[in-house]
Amino acid sequence: MAFGLGGVAAIVVFWLRRSMDESLEQSSIEGAREGKAKASGSMYELFVHQWRPLLLCFLITAGGTVAFYTYSVNGPKMIQSAFAGDDPMTGTLVNLGVLAFLMVLQPIGGWLSDIVGRKTLLVFFGVGGVLYSWYLITRLPQQHDATLAFLTLGLGFVILTGYTSINAVVKAELFPTHVRALGMGFGYAVANSLFGGTAPLLYQGALKTGHVDWFAIYVTATIAVSLVVYIFFLTNKGPNWLDGTRR
Repeated sequence: MAFGLGGVAAIVVFWLRRSMDESLEQSSIEGAREGKAKASGSMYELFVHQWRPLLLCFLITAGGTVAFYTYSVNGPKMIQSAFAGDDPMTGTLVNLGVLAFLMVLQPIGGWLSDIVGRKTLLVFFGVGGVLYSWYLITRLPQQHDATLAFLTLGLGFVILTGYTSINAVVKAELFPTHVRALGMGFGYAVANSLFGGTAPLLYQGALKTGHVDWFAIYVTATIAVSLVVYIFFLTNKGPNWLDGTRR
């Protein structure tokens, strides 16, 4: 059922996309008119001329994706394990409720970013992730009260929304149109594979060896690196490629 709904939603997105105009910056339009358009989707263009935004995309993603997998994949597993003995259904219901809460938070995060700025929301995520990840990773598995388990993970999801609700827009603003899809896709894929996709595996390994605190340090440190990028290399306002205000 879930995969069927997802497939239908994807088809609807493709249909909607056909009627949407690409956000071409003025320089791309002028280049196309003069026959001087830059090569689209070129790895050479990406690595030689757009390596700075590519590196930024990678570093922006690193802390966010490790937090996403830790909070939204490992977190529900922690709750399920905590309630596995006496009342597994309670754990399932808590997870259902808190994941629905995460879903509802996403448009709210996007709305807030339009008011306070995307950098502000990312810094909120970074600071919150650095301060809260240790507590969530070490304390959530010990929560056997349904309300406390919901609140513990729910607060983590509030923090996480500072990244998940806007990260795609932030990365899109980094690249000019002719390498935007390639730059975003490549930077995200590499960071997600290295930091996000490995987070559940690393957590299970830490759990088996009794070094969960090491995993908590790893998550906190990765988010801290991204936080430095958010603070010093991003802006709330200013020219960007997505708005066509940068050349």
